[in-house]
Amino acid sequence: MSHRRIEARPAPDSVICRLDEIAADLGTYRLTWFEWDGPYRVVVIRRGDRVYAYRNQCPHALAHLDHPPGDFFSLDRRHLECSFHGARFRIADGHCIAGPCKGRGLARFPIRVEDGLILVAAVEPPAVAGPASRASRRKSRKEMS
Repeated sequence: MSHRRIEARPAPDSVICRLDEIAADLGTYRLTWFEWDGPYRVVVIRRGDRVYAYRNQCPHALAHLDHPPGDFFSLDRRHLECSFHGARFRIADGHCIAGPCKGRGLARFPIRVEDGLILVAAVEPPAVAGPASRASRRKSRKEMS
């Protein structure tokens, strides 16, 4: 497990690390920076050729998942596990399957893998509904009643 502290939130296309810096069998990489409300922690998990990244914060009590640092997995290593309250999360999508936050999930952190590097991915802003689509929704609701 590697850990890097940086000064500010990384911009899109910033390199987080090289793919080969993370062990292929559930290796992790931690990234931390500080924002106005305190530390922002991210965990990057590698499972073979797949790489996942989540905010290192349990949705139940907002505590970081790993205590001691770097200890993210359940004993059977099938799930991410919050060390404070035992919530378990699927690695592939961050969805909580057991514990006090069951049904919720970890916040994804946008990444992409390119040329052996793990980079911050650009996040597309959500589409804004224009007047035509609002009118269509009103019409659909009237048709349903």
